[in-house]
Amino acid sequence: MQKAVPFGTSVPALRQECVPAARDWAYFLLAVLAILIIATRIPLLPKYLYYFDSVNFALALEEFNPAKHQPQPPGYPGFVLLARAIYVVFPAPEIALGLAGLAAAVVALGLTWRTAQSMFGPEAGILAATLLALNPSFWFGGVTNEVRLCLALNSAAVGLICWHALQRPASRAWFFAACAIPGLLAVFRPVETVLLLPLVLFVWWRTRRTVADLLVGAVLTLAAALPWVAFTIDSCGGLRPAIDLMRSYGQSQFHSSSLLFGAPLGGAILMAKQAIVWNGTGAIAWIWAVPFARRIPNVAFLAVWFLPGFLFSALVHIGDPDQALLTIPVLCIAGGAILQTVLRAFDLPRLTATMVWILAANTVLFVLPPGRIARAASFNAVHSIDQRMQSVFVSIRELSAGGNTVALLHYGGIVTWRHLFYYFPQHRVTYLPTEQNEPCMTLFRRDLEDNQHCATQLAPAHRYILLAPHLNPDWLLQNGWHRHGLIYWRDAAPNLKLDIGPYHLRS
Repeated sequence: MQKAVPFGTSVPALRQECVPAARDWAYFLLAVLAILIIATRIPLLPKYLYYFDSVNFALALEEFNPAKHQPQPPGYPGFVLLARAIYVVFPAPEIALGLAGLAAAVVALGLTWRTAQSMFGPEAGILAATLLALNPSFWFGGVTNEVRLCLALNSAAVGLICWHALQRPASRAWFFAACAIPGLLAVFRPVETVLLLPLVLFVWWRTRRTVADLLVGAVLTLAAALPWVAFTIDSCGGLRPAIDLMRSYGQSQFHSSSLLFGAPLGGAILMAKQAIVWNGTGAIAWIWAVPFARRIPNVAFLAVWFLPGFLFSALVHIGDPDQALLTIPVLCIAGGAILQTVLRAFDLPRLTATMVWILAANTVLFVLPPGRIARAASFNAVHSIDQRMQSVFVSIRELSAGGNTVALLHYGGIVTWRHLFYYFPQHRVTYLPTEQNEPCMTLFRRDLEDNQHCATQLAPAHRYILLAPHLNPDWLLQNGWHRHGLIYWRDAAPNLKLDIGPYHLRS
């Protein structure tokens, strides 16, 4: 069995895994990083659900139904189950989802540490975990769309089991475990977990296993995934509805950014840039060390682990910074290995100083991101959207006080119609899409009330509240609307006519 030999042996505290004091010190540093994750996430958790998708997960806490986007396809039953368990104790969706994300983040941290330690040595393990803890995309995901932290968890878990299988070529049990784990973990994030299967094939090839072993492994992968797949299909109403749902959802997600789905070239180039920036921003903390690093082993393993997920992000879909979390643990492990080779002397102060540098650099990158694309994974992005959400909701509550019937009209913006119908189920919400291929809808008490007449007829109400951040404010004021914070309102009147973008609504 091949054993990773760390560069440098001058620090007794982290020199050998077999020394109890070394393990205790590594566990202490890991615990400090876990506490740091908790301390930096909880204060930043938005007061309201951050994304459209976050509302989907909140609804899934009450009813799991991917056909109704509770949550969005393909369903993520494992994360919903985890969040539901927390929801029993903390019956607030914002808290339940936030704590589920914290649990996934801490587990991902430990798995990344263990994988880097097994591959390159104890110092690389601690440095890789440090690189992950405050990585801007990892930090961002922990306070916005917590399910995506399962990408990092799945990636690190599959990487660890595959590494152990590679180091034990005579053990069929380890190889079969490496085949089963991706299917089992797909209960959290199924599509991206498929992108980890090339790493299993790499292990099969490098350990010179038989085709029969590969076929048995494939059966194990499918068998491990079968329970959650069957449950999700049943929740969608059957196989055909599930397939149609996934097809339409994929087309809606990919059509504007992937050349493979008919996107314009400009959208595809932007997505490729996003994949590079959201993966690479956290690498700034260690990329400077590459020219000074000694050659690190196991590059082929890291490349096979990293490239499928990265190419999917660059060519098929990456819509948000935390969707890069499938590949970011690989970069953190590579960074930990590279930094380990340039430390030269592994005394505690030098290691501690490197950890402090990493944490400080990633904090600066999260607070002061380098460029427009990187700003999407920053403190200001989280804070500004949370402030906007709070402002809009306070205005709606003030304008709807007094018992009069209120109808909410939504025409674009960060505060989505999904937020409105979730937080204000007592008001009718009319969604006026900004894209022609989407249907207009009026919803009431979280159910669809009308999708035929809502583009021309106003829902009955004493007062109309409009969210339309892209319309000219002066034009709105000149046409009878009144401004209240970030939204507009006007009272009902006989034969009222409202022109909102291309929509001409009449009472």
